[in-house]
Parts: sequence; C-alpha cells; structure tokens
Amino acid sequence: MNDLDEALLLTVRPELTLVHPATKRVIAWCRLHGVASEQLDRVELPLVEAMNNAIEHGCADRTDSVVRVTVRVEPSSIIVTIQDPGRFEPPANWIELPEDLVAEGGRGGFIINTGTDGWEHANPPDGHRLTLRWNVAIQTGQGLESAAAAESEIGRLTEDLANSFETLLGLTHFAGLLATSASFDQLLVKVRDRLITMLPHQHLLTRFVTGDQLVLHTLGVSLAAAAELPIGAPFAESSCARERRPLVGSRVNLPAHDPLAPFAAQLCVLPVEFGGKTLGTLAVTRGDGAPAFSAGEVELLQAVADFIGIAKATDNLWLERNQQLRLEQEIEVAANIQRSLLPATFPDKSRWQVHGECRPAREVGGDYFDVVTLSDGSLLLLIADVMGKGVPASLLAAMLRSSLRALAAVQSSPGTILTGINHQLFPDLVGLGMFITAVLVSLPANRDTAPVFANAGHCPPAVFRKDGQIIEPDGGEAPLGVLPCTDYQDNPLPIAPGDRLLLYTDGCYELPGLDGATLLGADHYLRFASAFLHLGPADFTAVLLDPLALHLDPATIADDRTVLVASLRP
Repeated sequence: MNDLDEALLLTVRPELTLVHPATKRVIAWCRLHGVASEQLDRVELPLVEAMNNAIEHGCADRTDSVVRVTVRVEPSSIIVTIQDPGRFEPPANWIELPEDLVAEGGRGGFIINTGTDGWEHANPPDGHRLTLRWNVAIQTGQGLESAAAAESEIGRLTEDLANSFETLLGLTHFAGLLATSASFDQLLVKVRDRLITMLPHQHLLTRFVTGDQLVLHTLGVSLAAAAELPIGAPFAESSCARERRPLVGSRVNLPAHDPLAPFAAQLCVLPVEFGGKTLGTLAVTRGDGAPAFSAGEVELLQAVADFIGIAKATDNLWLERNQQLRLEQEIEVAANIQRSLLPATFPDKSRWQVHGECRPAREVGGDYFDVVTLSDGSLLLLIADVMGKGVPASLLAAMLRSSLRALAAVQSSPGTILTGINHQLFPDLVGLGMFITAVLVSLPANRDTAPVFANAGHCPPAVFRKDGQIIEPDGGEAPLGVLPCTDYQDNPLPIAPGDRLLLYTDGCYELPGLDGATLLGADHYLRFASAFLHLGPADFTAVLLDPLALHLDPATIADDRTVLVASLRP
C-alpha cells in the first residue's frame, strides 16, 4: 500500500453541487498517476453515487459536518475511502434494483456493486466508512510526470471547474423549464429557444426510439434530416443510441453517407436516457469554421439530454396511463351494458319459480342468461356461453339478446328460435372467428303442454328428481356460428312437480380440484348441487356459485360462471 503522502485527501462540505468538482479531482489525480482514461470511465458513476449518499444520508441534519475522501492508486487498483459522520448497515437487498424502476431512490447499492470490483462498509466510532476498489493496470511511464504535463492538467482542472459552474447554472434553468412546461412538446420548444442563447450551434435534432428505429421529432428541426434511422445502422446517432455513449468530434470522423455528415463540421451526439433505458438521442451541430465543443458545453448538453429523458419518460407514462384509463372506461361501459342486459327481477306470477345469476371472471364476460315472458304467460329460459372473454364477447351477448327477443315475439318453439338466431348471427360470428353455445328452454304456462328445450352445443339441462335421480336429457346440435343452415330441434324436458331444473355453463365445473390439477367435472358438480335441493332457488343459486362451498380457492377461477334454475311452484 502507498504511504499516506501518496494519497489524495479531499474534504467536501455536505453540498451536492460539490460532488461533480470533487469527482473530477479524483479522476484527474488517478490519471496523473498513470491510470488510462478508458479505465477511469467506470469510476465516475459509482463514485458520484457514493458521495451523494454520504452527503444526503450520512450528513443529514448535520450542517457543520464534512465528507472526507481518500484516494490511493496502488500497483493494480484504485482505492477510494469515503467517510461521513452517519451510520449505515446495508440491507440484504442493497445491491438489487428496486421493483419500482422510476422510484426516486433505491438504486445506489446496485450502481456501486456493478460499477466497482469490490466494496466494504464499516462503522467505526467516528461515523460510517465506505471503501471502493477498482482493478486497473497502471501504464508505467504514461502518467503526467513532467512539470509541463502537470501544469497542463492543472489548467484543464481549472477549466473543468469553470465549466461545472456553467453547467450548474444550466441545470438550474432547465429544471425550471421541466417544472413549468405544460407538455413534452412545449418543453422541447423552450429547450431549443434557450440553447440558441446559451450555446452557439447550427442545428439541433432529437430522435426517440420506436421499435428498432430512431424516429425524428420534427419540432424545431431546421434541416431536411431522415425521418427514421435504424438503430443498427453505422450512423452517429444510431451508434450513440446503441452503445449509450456520447459522440463528440468533427465530420471527418463520420461515414460519408451519414445523414449528419453534410451539416456537421463539429458534432455532439448524446444519449437521452432514463432508468437505465435509452429513449433517444440529442444531436447538436456546428458549421464550417466553428470551434469544437468544449468539455463544459458537452456537460451542459448532457444535462439537457438528461432532462429531456426525464420529460420523455414522464410523457410516456402519462400516455400509457391515459390509454389504460380509456381502456378501463370502455370496459366499465361494456360491463354496465352487460349488467343492464341481465334480468334484474324474475316473474313472480308465473307457475314457474325462476332465479339466475352470472359471475364474470373479468369485468366483462362471455356468459349470458335471459328469462323472457311470452304473451300467453309461458317462459323462455336462455343460457349461453360466448367463446372468448372481454368486450367482444359481451357485445355478441348483447346481439344474442336482441335476436332472442325479436324472434320470441313471433315464435315460441326453442328450436325455431335458435335456428333464426343462428341465421342472423352467423355472418358476424364467422367474421370474428367465434361461436356461441346455448340452451333455450320453453316452460309452458298451462299444465297441458310439456316443457321442451333446444341445445346448441351447450351443457345439457339437468333435472333433479324428487327421488334423487339426476336426468340429463339427450338432444342437441352444433353451436351457433359453426354451420350456416343448422335446423335446431325441440326436445322433451321431463320435469314434474317437485323437480328442479338447472342450466349452467362450463365455467361452473371446469375448475381445479383439491389436488390443483384435475378438473372438478360436471358429474361432481351435479352431485354437489343435489345436496342443496332443500334451499330455495335464490339460495340454491348462491351456493352453486360459491367456490368456498366447493372447497376451492377463488383465485383459481378463470372462467365465467352462470346458473339458471327453475321449478314448479308448490
């Protein structure tokens, strides 16, 4: 280890504005001792993060405290020790990224862990100490050992300090622009206008990532630039976005076919980033005879690029949130429509006692049921399952209801009505690639007419007899929307006084069993239902839709569930 007099000692007041100049001092001191510039690229970010933490947390509420930084360059490493008066024990997840990537804090440990070759926390009696290590290869004889070189480096440091002050003023102004701009486009206009007065330049271009392209933001563009550039192309802006590194230089370094080559005697291209993700690029050009971009100007433009990144990320979040809100509003409207289509009350003067309920798996589902009272007092009971979920399924359910009610006004035969519905909906169902399963039951108003049903590929009706038998009558054709000319038939439904009719959808029984793998099954579901026949129709319906009664986890339910029950009144 080097002796103490070979170390750089810095005392930094707890002010965040001093972190940047102090970091530059550390980088310059390491360069003076033979560390190559390319090896120092990875030192700055974790060092800044560590010093920020020491000031913000270690010196919190200690206005008279200081942060002490010790730097040593050893034969194969850089060792930096940062001492503050606080106390800190890193939690177990200190080196992990936070779940909320746009949170204000929580990334320090991740940055320090990934940006160094070793670190160590300690809490001696006088405060908290963080030691950082980077493995480097010292270039013997390459350090700035001559007096002339040292003087040049001191001059560069002096310029850096001046540039840092210029950047600080720029940061203050652009922070105000970010806070007062009503929109992202307005911010870009203000940035362009402000840079005209602050920084001599010819053209300013911003591009943003869309898929695998860099798309030009046309606001304020004063040259005929390509609207899109492939990120994989060998152009300056593409390389900057791809490699996430600034490109500063003259056009002699650009390929002849680069879109910026004709305009940029001097060029500065910077990545626009947020949360570790490249969002786009900021390119600024100068014409013939203009000076090269200074270090301070590059720092100022990088600050601008950083603020544009913050604004762009915020704008993207707002757009995503607004789209989500619109979708949620559309779903809520569809859900309200669907709820309004379901029967709110059931006939109370019919000889049949009826009750039904639908439980969508999502806000909007594909299950539907209806109870229609005909002019002669007979009842039509419909239960249906539209293939699919969400808004399209609910809209098809609405079309099904309209067709049912229109045909029921002139027909009473379940088979004839389903045939008509299939004829009306077939073109729409085929176009959407969807189909509907359904059962339509006719319950007569007088005792001289027998109940009948028609089945379009749905679960058969279940009749629970007084003697304990469960009858599932045969009969049925293809689902609606499968065949254009299906002739649906009426089938007898053997139901007598004291029996109970159950219509249900497959979501009621296609549920994971107790082992979490095998499905519950229709037979098991019907046996379960038979244990509650003593309940009235409303309570019977509630039990059949209660997953806890079936000893199931409600979270495992992924399909809509609908039941419709009927029995003769005593």
